[in-house]
Amino acid sequence: MATCMETWLIADHSALRDYFPDLNPDRLLPVQGLEGRRKEEVIQALKHATASFRKGGYQKGRNSFVLLGLVDPSQLERRLPHFRRFMETLTARLEPPFPRRS
Repeated sequence: MATCMETWLIADHSALRDYFPDLNPDRLLPVQGLEGRRKEEVIQALKHATASFRKGGYQKGRNSFVLLGLVDPSQLERRLPHFRRFMETLTARLEPPFPRRS
């Protein structure tokens, strides 16, 4: 399981670049093993990678939920094994949608 939602944000560099055009990807953590990192380490990497953004770098609450809406779940499924398992479990447990009435 991901330590924090910032793990999901870091896993989708494209969404981060859309929100933070001045993103420094070299300051982000590698995606391999990302889900096993400590919360503080993940958040610090995200703050450092976005520090040069003209409106200020990443701050939980100020940008986190907007960014979460930009993240592409297919990118996360491809890169994060625990996220993939989460989605598989969630999908398996959901009821099929009710038939539409005509």
